[in-house]
Amino acid sequence: MKLVSLYIENFGGLSQYSLEFADGLTVINQPNGFGKTTLAEFIRAMFYGFPRKAKTLDKSLRQKYTPWNGGKCGGNLTFEFAEKQYRIERTFGATPRGDSFNLID
Repeated sequence: MKLVSLYIENFGGLSQYSLEFADGLTVINQPNGFGKTTLAEFIRAMFYGFPRKAKTLDKSLRQKYTPWNGGKCGGNLTFEFAEKQYRIERTFGATPRGDSFNLID
């Protein structure tokens, strides 16, 4: 599998952020506080969603990555697998019931 590109509408402190992945290794060289961990969590959440329930904010990724600007949480991620390209479009609501997921080939 190869990541091709992503677009974050809103996720934590990242807003309207897009990234194209280069062939081989892509290095994200940004200062502390930019959102490198948030970017990694976005990629994970696009593939797997958020865990259903957590008792504390540290464990509740849904609450932790609710957009700081109050906008719609989510975005899209394009990847290649077996020489075919796919795009995941996902938005996250306040609860799992408000989530949406589309996989486009």
